Formats: sequence, C-alpha cells, structure tokens
Amino acid sequence: MRRLQCDKALTTRDLHEFIVVVTGATSGIGKQTVLQLLRQGATVVLAVRDTSKAHTMLAQHARSAPGVAKVMQCDLSSLNSVRSFAR
Repeated sequence: MRRLQCDKALTTRDLHEFIVVVTGATSGIGKQTVLQLLRQGATVVLAVRDTSKAHTMLAQHARSAPGVAKVMQCDLSSLNSVRSFAR
C-alpha cells in the first residue's frame, strides 16, 4: 500500500499567526491534523462533543508542541450547540 504525504514545505511552514478550527479533533484525521498544526505553532480550536476526551488526547500527545490548543464543546448534530460555539 502506498502512503500518501503532502509536500514537505506545507509541514514545515510557521503557522504562529493562524487560528484554525478543527472538528472531529479527538480521533483519526482530525486528531492528526490538530497535532500537526500544533507542531507548526498554530492556535487550534478543537470543536468537540466530549471536552474531557479532547483534554486527555492533548495531555497524552501534544505536551511539547509550540502551538496553543483551545477546547470548545460543539455538537454538529445540534444547531443550538453550533450557535453557542459560534458566539
């Protein structure tokens, strides 16, 4: 199986001036996206249903990353939750 990778220039770019919102941030592609963005210095807002799961994931995997992580509750299946998140 061939492993897909993006251009190296994208994974080394300084992202300190960026704020990024990631959904699905506690597992799979979302988790890997969060970790990479933090390694590159971005401020990452994790929009998650389970905030304790997000805090646990960050404690285990993102301790030494230079970026800033902010965890916010957001259930995308609930319009009220999305409205609250947007405020």
